[in-house]
This record gives sequence, C-alpha cells and structure tokens, in this order.
Amino acid sequence: MGKRLKPDAVLKEYWKNNERFADFFNAVLFDGREVIQRND
Repeated sequence: MGKRLKPDAVLKEYWKNNERFADFFNAVLFDGREVIQRND
C-alpha cells in the first residue's frame, strides 16, 4: 500500500506557496487588489 496523506497535510502543503496564498486572499478579501504581497 502507498503512503496516504491526511487532508491536513495536503492543505498545509498547498498553502505553503506564498504566491497562491496571496492571490487567493487578495481575490476573496480585497476584490483582486494586491494588498497582500507574496513576500509578506
């Protein structure tokens, strides 16, 4: 059997990408304005 990842581990890995995190929250919270920078 292969190693299965728990959903928490998958989401944690997904959100490690700063650009992805910033793009998502800027879109949802700030109507697409670039308020959160990926380097923050």
